[in-house]
Amino acid sequence: MMALAALTKSSGRGSASASEYEVSCVGGGSSNYSEECETDNVTALKFVELSETWKKDTEYLSKLSKKVMHPAYQRIIGMGRDAIPFILNDLKEDPADWFWALTAITGENPVAEASAGKVEEMAKAWLLWGRERGYGV
Repeated sequence: MMALAALTKSSGRGSASASEYEVSCVGGGSSNYSEECETDNVTALKFVELSETWKKDTEYLSKLSKKVMHPAYQRIIGMGRDAIPFILNDLKEDPADWFWALTAITGENPVAEASAGKVEEMAKAWLLWGRERGYGV
């Protein structure tokens, strides 16, 4: 089993700064556990910084196209599959416009047509997708 960084907000629900997150490693069993854990910690903190920048800068934008073209959002997409567990965790805590990024990274869209535009249902579909693939959300 690989090491996986887990993010925990130390200040409850809602938005938090990167300094308000605790990063811990779970898993293990690999001979490179320590190195994998350190890499995941860096990835987790990078995700938190980028996602908080994106949320702050796009808070008052209503056009999805402007939100998803924000440089921080694009950098999260650029993180590739490494970002998926963090996006799913964030989606569970605070359903936001992560659907575009998830589809871009995975090439999949588990959201039923009838659920399109219904944020809670869309989030549930992606969280189920994540659980089915072992992301532990």
